[in-house]
Order: sequence, then C-alpha cells, then structure tokens
Amino acid sequence: MKKIAIYGAGGFGKDVLFLLESINKVETIYDITGFYDDNYPKSTIISKYPVLGNLDDLNNVSEPTEIVIAISKPQVIEKIVFKITNSLISYPNIYHPTTVADVENINIGTGNIFNVGCIIARDVTIGNFNSFNTRTALGHDVSVGNYNHFGPNVQISGGVLIENSNTFGLNSSVIQYKKIGSFNSIGACSLVIRNVANNKSLFGIPALNKDF
Repeated sequence: MKKIAIYGAGGFGKDVLFLLESINKVETIYDITGFYDDNYPKSTIISKYPVLGNLDDLNNVSEPTEIVIAISKPQVIEKIVFKITNSLISYPNIYHPTTVADVENINIGTGNIFNVGCIIARDVTIGNFNSFNTRTALGHDVSVGNYNHFGPNVQISGGVLIENSNTFGLNSSVIQYKKIGSFNSIGACSLVIRNVANNKSLFGIPALNKDF
C-alpha cells in the first residue's frame, strides 16, 4: 500500500479522509497515516487519526509519502506547495469512486482532488492542485489551470478556459466558451455569462462585479 497523509486537519481534511476511506473500501490502495497541520499540536486525534506534525515535520519525513493538500484557499495552497521541499513527497490525483471521467481523454497534472459525484467530460485539461467538491461538472474541452477551488454543484460548461487561483462558490456556473482569468471569487449561486478578467468578485444572475 502507498503511505498517504492529509495536509490540513480542518473540515476539508475530514472530507478528504472520507474520500480516501471510500477508495479503500473499493480497493485497498492507501495506508492512511494521519494529518499534517501547523495549527494543531502533534498527536492530536482527529477522526481517529493523529496529527503527525507541522510543515517542518513533513519536510523531515524519511520515506516516500503521498500528500493530499486539503485546503480551500488557492493562495494558501500555493504557499504550502512552495514550502514543501522534501523530495520524498509526491502529490497524487485523488478520485472518489463515484467520479465519472473520460480518463483516456483527459490531460491532468498532479495534486488534484475529485470528491463525490464529479463529472469530467472529454478533452478536458487540468493543471495542478485544484479541488473539485461534491458534484462539480466540467464540460467538454474545458481547460483549468492551477490552484482553483470549486464548491459543491459547480457547473462549468463546454469550452470554458479557467486560469489560476479562482474560487467558485457552491451552485455557481459558467456558460460555454467563456474565459475566467486569475484570482477571482465567484459567489454562491452565481451565473457567469461574460468573460472575467483578474482579481474580481462576482455575484448574482448574471454575475456582476461586487464588493463583498
């Protein structure tokens, strides 16, 4: 079995733990060792698993270990990845068993998380360290960059281009062939019908720039 641990012991970390346990119920693949987190004392027990230490402890791990980064803030994820310097650490793509994906026609990087009921259509390109929450759907020919977070029930229509470090609130959606730049926040239940530049906060139907 592959040793695997979760970076982030909060609510999202518990979701990822459930995901890994669900995978093991279908086929025992992972030896789940516990959590790493900078905000919990070592040996704290969370959902029956120990906190193994903080970032420094992770950088001192002496055997090959896979890590799933269970944090929903894109910029925080990027900083953590930059600070993990241990060459024994790798980042798998994690798929819940209910994920529906045209795997032979997807170009994908590393460290991505696909939770319950995700759908990934044909000819999709996905970069690194994106998290797709429950029932996220990506249509055909969608391109996703790095460090994006998709909340539950997000719907991305065909041909959409999404760059880096965006957050999509639950039940938000983007119509076909639009472009979303970087560092944007799309509010819950919002419908994007126009291209979005960078550093915008959008909310509503249709989604308009707002100050939250």
